[in-house]
Amino acid sequence: MEFINLMRYLIKYKCSFATNALIKTISVFVAIVFFYITSCCATIVQTLRRSVHRSVILFNNTLRLRLQFLFQNIQSLRTPFRGARGASLCCFVFFVSLWQNSIAQRQDISLNENWQTILVDQNIWNPFVPTPNSLKWKKVSIPHNWDDYHGYRRLLHGNLHGDAVYKKDITIKQPKTGKRFFLFFEGVGSYATIFLNNKKVGEHNGGRTTFTIDITDVIKTDGTKNELEVRASHPANIKDLPWVCGGCSDERGFSEGSQPMGIFRSVHLIITNDVRIEPFGVHAWADIKNGAADLFINTTIKNYSTAKRKIAVEHQLVDVTGKIMLTSSLQQLLNAGDSVTLSKNNIAVANPKLWSLENPYLYKVISVVKENNRVIDKLVTDFGFRTVKWNNPSHQFTLNGKPVFLNGIAEYEHLLGQSHAFSNEQIVARMKWIQAAGFNAFRDGHQPHNLLYGKLCNKKAFSGGHNYRLMSGMIQKNSGIISNNC
Repeated sequence: MEFINLMRYLIKYKCSFATNALIKTISVFVAIVFFYITSCCATIVQTLRRSVHRSVILFNNTLRLRLQFLFQNIQSLRTPFRGARGASLCCFVFFVSLWQNSIAQRQDISLNENWQTILVDQNIWNPFVPTPNSLKWKKVSIPHNWDDYHGYRRLLHGNLHGDAVYKKDITIKQPKTGKRFFLFFEGVGSYATIFLNNKKVGEHNGGRTTFTIDITDVIKTDGTKNELEVRASHPANIKDLPWVCGGCSDERGFSEGSQPMGIFRSVHLIITNDVRIEPFGVHAWADIKNGAADLFINTTIKNYSTAKRKIAVEHQLVDVTGKIMLTSSLQQLLNAGDSVTLSKNNIAVANPKLWSLENPYLYKVISVVKENNRVIDKLVTDFGFRTVKWNNPSHQFTLNGKPVFLNGIAEYEHLLGQSHAFSNEQIVARMKWIQAAGFNAFRDGHQPHNLLYGKLCNKKAFSGGHNYRLMSGMIQKNSGIISNNC
C-alpha cells in the first residue's frame, strides 16, 4: 500500500518526463504481476469454496461487509490503476481479505449427509474391532433414529433396544498447523462410542445432551479419506442415566412412544485456531434497575497449543439494526494447555430495550478473541434483557414488572415414523403450532430437547425451560436470556 500511495503522489505532483516514464513502466510491470496472481487466486478461491462447503468462512457477515466495501471503493482507484491493473489489484486485495478471514474464523461443517448404518447382533458384535463391510448397510441422512415409534402400544419394554453402527467418510485438505479439529454431536442415544480411522477418539453417556471430541491428533488433512464410525447403544434397563426409557419402568405404560437409538441430531466438524472459545463458553446475564442495566459476561477460553499465548477478549453489544451499543475488552496470558473463564463485570448499558412477550427484542453479544490484533476466534450469542419475579405479596409471576399469565405446554420430542429425529423445519413447524394454540410457556419433557427449541423460544416470545426450570436461561434475580453457540 505504501508503494501504491508513493506512485500516486509522484504522478499527482507531475515529476519529470523521465521519472513519469519510469513510474509508468513500473506500474505496467506491477499490473502484469497482479494479473498472474489474480489468475492463481481465482483457482485457489474455487478450491477453498469446495473444501469448506457450508462453512462460515465464505458466507459470514464479515466477508460480506468486506466485499461490499471493496466494490463500493473500486472507483476510488486513480488513473494509473484503472482498467486491467485496477481490476487485478482489486482481486488481489479481495484474496488477501479472504485469506485473513479464513485464518480468523472458525469453520462449522455439517456432516449430516451420506451415512451408512446397520443394526448389529450383540452376540456376534465386537465393540473393539471395525464393523465388517460385508453386512447389509442402509444409507441414511442425519438426523436418524432406528426406534421410529416402537413404543406406540405402551407395552413393558416396548421401546427398541440394541446397538447400531453408523459410518461415514470425511475428506478435508488444509494445513493442520495452528488448528484444532473437533467433532460436535448434538445427540446420540443413549451410549455413544466414536472411532476415527479405526482409533477410539471418545465416548459419551447420555443421548439427549451434546458432546464435543477433539480429533486433531487422528484426523488426516492431506486430502486422503478419514473413516468415521459411531456406535450407538440403547440397552434395556438403563440405570445410570436419568429417565431415558420409560418402557423399562416397573409400571406398565411408560414407553412414551420411542427413545433415541442412533444419531438422532446433527453432527458437525468444527475447525478452529488452537486458542478458542470452548463449547457453550459464553455466559451472559444482567442486573436491571431503574431503566439501566449492568451486563456480566463470562467467557471460557482454552489454549490447545504448547506455548504461552497473550490474548485479548473483546465483547460487543449489538442491537437488531447492527449498531454497536458498547465495546468492552480484557487481556489474559494463557499458559500451554490452560482453560480459564474470564469475567467481565458491571458493563453499563443505558436504557436497554427489554425482551417481552409482545416484543422479544434480542441483542447480540459478539465475543472476539484476538492475538497481536488478529482475530483468532469469534462467537455470536443472542441476548435479551428482562426481569422476572414471583416472590411478591400476590405470588404473581411478573415479567418486566408486569403480571403475566403463563399458559404452558409440555412438549415431547416424538413423531410417528421417526421419533426424536427432527429436522430444523419440523421443529419450526411444531413451535408455530404451539404458538398458534395460544401457549406462551414451554417445557421440554422429559429430557433436554434439540438446541433449536431454545433459540426459537427466545425469538418467538416463549417462556421456556427443561422440567423444573421455569425460564430459559434465567438467573435468579434480575436477568437476561441467552442462547449460546457450540
